[in-house]
Amino acid sequence: MLIILISGTNQSSARIPEMPIATDLKAFVDEFPDRVVVLYFTAEYCMYCQVLDREVLGPVLRSGDYEAISQFFRVKHDAPETKLTDFDGKKISNDDLIQRYQVDVTPTIMFLGPDGLEVASSIVGFLTVDFYGAYLDQSLKDGRTHLLSKTN
Repeated sequence: MLIILISGTNQSSARIPEMPIATDLKAFVDEFPDRVVVLYFTAEYCMYCQVLDREVLGPVLRSGDYEAISQFFRVKHDAPETKLTDFDGKKISNDDLIQRYQVDVTPTIMFLGPDGLEVASSIVGFLTVDFYGAYLDQSLKDGRTHLLSKTN
């Protein structure tokens, strides 16, 4: 009984805030041109993605620390026919987006500006939690600095 109670508590405390699925990137960048667009390429079958969600991205999203400078969007690698509106306002599939950015590995996190171009180094793959948060933080800061330098 005690084990079940502890297990249930751990699951509810590990609940991850919803990360929106990329559906209309153009609308987002039109409204928030100064924010870094973070595309998180993931898949249901990706065990590394599940660990990344639970151990890194969940806490990052819960903290709200990056809300003013970025927006995270999920792109499902295993839903290639799903449609979205890209940065140019064109309807494309997830597969088109995956091909455009040459994403071969899940998880992959890309940091983009309002034009859809990279503003910081992507993070490809996932081995351990140890430094992932620091890499994420640095890429977000680099992306924000890049965007601010273009407006000045």
